[in-house]
Amino acid sequence: RVNPNNGEILQQVDVGGQPTEVISHPDHGLWAAVFDTGELVEIDRESFEIVQRVTVGQGPVGITAASSHLWVANHDEGTIAKVDPTTGEVVRTVVVGNGPTELVVNNGSAWVTLTDDGTLVEVNANNGRILSRTPLGGANAGGGPTGIAFAEGTLWIAMQGEQSVVRIDLR
Repeated sequence: RVNPNNGEILQQVDVGGQPTEVISHPDHGLWAAVFDTGELVEIDRESFEIVQRVTVGQGPVGITAASSHLWVANHDEGTIAKVDPTTGEVVRTVVVGNGPTELVVNNGSAWVTLTDDGTLVEVNANNGRILSRTPLGGANAGGGPTGIAFAEGTLWIAMQGEQSVVRIDLR
């Protein structure tokens, strides 16, 4: 917590490693991905105490929340993991390819950017089956797709090496 008037740090929590992303789930607290420990760490928003640690895979970077689950991209092992935040259980791990970085979940699909492959992967969020692989390029130009967002039937993908944003209409 930071005092917005002077920037003074009032409260912080040591997650025990290199945090790469943090999200707030309306029903399931605050979560941080910790790259070097391979964990998602739940932090209580009021007390700023660590509630639980969930081992999810090697090199977790991107996290997203979808209804009752969290999803995380494990960059170093090429997987995504679906986590039940209530029990702290990894309920599914899916091998997706080289360098998953970010993901969004919408309409029963998890969409994953593979920065090292230059690919977008669609995974069935219910059974973990790979539904499609879309080559987007950029892997040889300094980095393929990185960030991803979903809005109004459209995926928006940041292309790191090509210094651009790609639009994919899903309607």
